[in-house]
Parts: sequence; C-alpha cells; structure tokens
Amino acid sequence: MSICKYTLKAPSGWIDKSMLIFSLPAPLESGVAPNIVVTGDHLDGEAGTDIAARLIAFATKRYKEMQAHLPDHAFHENRLFQVSGKPAAQILVSWQNGPVRLTQWVVFIAAGEEQVVVVTSTAADRDFLEHRPLFEKTLASLTVLN
Repeated sequence: MSICKYTLKAPSGWIDKSMLIFSLPAPLESGVAPNIVVTGDHLDGEAGTDIAARLIAFATKRYKEMQAHLPDHAFHENRLFQVSGKPAAQILVSWQNGPVRLTQWVVFIAAGEEQVVVVTSTAADRDFLEHRPLFEKTLASLTVLN
C-alpha cells in the first residue's frame, strides 16, 4: 500500500536528509510495528582512501554512539559483507525501549566516495526473528543510485 507521492525543493544552502520509512500499518501484539528506515549520510574520512576502511570507521563510530546511549543493550553481530556489490557493515543490537525490548539490524552501505546509506530494520525482540527474512529480502532489493 502506498500513500501519496511528493517532491519538495530544499531551501537554498540546505542539505537533503530525507528518510524512507516502511512499516506495518499497525503495531503487533508486542506494541511495535516492525519497520525499515533508510537514510543517507556523509561518509567520514578523506575521499580517495580505502572505502572499506572508511566504512568500518563510520560503523565503529555509530557502534560507540549506540553503546553510550542505548539502555540495557546487547550487541549480537558486527560484521562486514556486501549489499548489491557494495561494501557494507552491519550491527545487530537489542536494547530496552521503555517496557519493550527492541532488536535493530543496522546496515551501513558505501554509496560512492562520499556517501553511506543506512538501513535500519526494527522489531520488538520477540518478533524480530519472524521478520528478519523479510528485512533481508527488502535489503536485497535496494538499489543505490550515485
């Protein structure tokens, strides 16, 4: 199901920090609607240096931020792989969000020399394994346009 499509011109001098969000239309019994959020960001480090090393540094920085801010967190996976032939890093983390424990699969994909695409798939911890195959299938459908 789609909602309306739109375009919007950013004000002069502003940058586009758009998000693409897919979600089940209603929360499950856990109180959480599984969702996928796609964002873009500037890849840290100097252009022209090893893209995989810059991606690892970017993911490591985000990992440390999560360690500092997520309550009662547990990291389950942290590895390198590829998405659509591009270098990617992933973090699988669960953490306590009020009364609900969440699990998030965060994937960082190098998108050229300067950009990274971040795909975050989230579900209640108890629902995550059921939705992971759909999260993986959706990630596999990603096309990065540089």
